[in-house]
Amino acid sequence: MDQEISFVRTTPPEPVEFTVSTKELYTLLRMVKDAESTNELTELKQEITTNDLFTRQQIQNLLDAALIWLAMPQSENEFSRKLRAEPVHTERLLKLGANPNTALGHGTTLLMLTLNDPLRLEMLLSLDEKIRPDLNRVDVNGDTALILAVYEKQHYAALMLLLAGANPGIRNKNGKKAIMYADEFSLTEKLEQAEMDWEQTDILREEKMHDTPFTFFQAPSRQGESAVVSESPKSSMTHPDT
Repeated sequence: MDQEISFVRTTPPEPVEFTVSTKELYTLLRMVKDAESTNELTELKQEITTNDLFTRQQIQNLLDAALIWLAMPQSENEFSRKLRAEPVHTERLLKLGANPNTALGHGTTLLMLTLNDPLRLEMLLSLDEKIRPDLNRVDVNGDTALILAVYEKQHYAALMLLLAGANPGIRNKNGKKAIMYADEFSLTEKLEQAEMDWEQTDILREEKMHDTPFTFFQAPSRQGESAVVSESPKSSMTHPDT
């Protein structure tokens, strides 16, 4: 059954909401699934960008929606379950030009949807920064992926985000940082160290020490420090303070 799904592209200056049909998503994803080699992916990119059936914006909407849809937990049929089980399809969509910071209508980002999916999370965090999701993007409640990972006791995800350079000092709309939801001493220690490292990053750069390992992780790149918050309906995900 063909359905319309709503998404939001949280890219400055303003979030943009859009909808796509599941029929269109399946069509695109079948093409992505079949493009197994680099040459085939290049040919597919050329094909979809010169397609007369869709405008450039419609193609972008499809790519962005497919990226989020693959990370969503529900599975309609065997085809979609197989696609979701292989993170490589997510990587292909990003290489085709999908926006890594697309979110559901309530601001839930790709990273937030991937917290309980270690393979997909590792793949996303290992990507080049040009196509990697913004580690510090926030949802409508002001929560980052790191805050949600700590609250939901996804400790492996929290550690992976810290290692990748997520900012542990961001506070949500209730004024709480990730460390305030930590219930394990070992994780609390790492969050404290990571926050101190963030505070020292600029000083260390000036001293040209960016290649020296910190106690916990390398100096983060501070990507996406000022995130855009989507003023969309309240998230269906569990919020730390509800």
